[in-house]
Amino acid sequence: VENEPRTIEPTPVGAVVLGEREAFPSPLLTAVDVSEPVVSGDLLTLDPSSPGRFRRTREWADSGVVGIIAGDSFVADGRMRAHLATTGIHVAHAEALRTAIGVGDLLVASSLAGHVAKAGEAKAGTVVGKALDPLPSGTGSIRILVMLR
Repeated sequence: VENEPRTIEPTPVGAVVLGEREAFPSPLLTAVDVSEPVVSGDLLTLDPSSPGRFRRTREWADSGVVGIIAGDSFVADGRMRAHLATTGIHVAHAEALRTAIGVGDLLVASSLAGHVAKAGEAKAGTVVGKALDPLPSGTGSIRILVMLR
């Protein structure tokens, strides 16, 4: 049906599927080395103990944030790797344990590993993006516009 709404679903490798017939890879992903297994939606930061590699965030408003993982980690050439999204719309793990996340809220790294949370007074270099979905409480996954700043 021509006017039937189509759903847009992220896939494990960062492609987008419109309905069940169209898929295209995202040109906004970069394969990076990771120092631990990661899954789609994890927020990554620089790994200070392993230069050139990345790990899940663990510190509130981490200034080393680099982006969101699109797809699970994999092994290539003997190295653990993952696809990193540094811009665009992606699904992220989020937490609203202290305060609710509203549409349009700026997001920073949470102290919950690999999660984003609503930014309070965010310092430069800590903002991950903007919430496109609300999360009233608890933990879950939301769409965000990744825009590091």
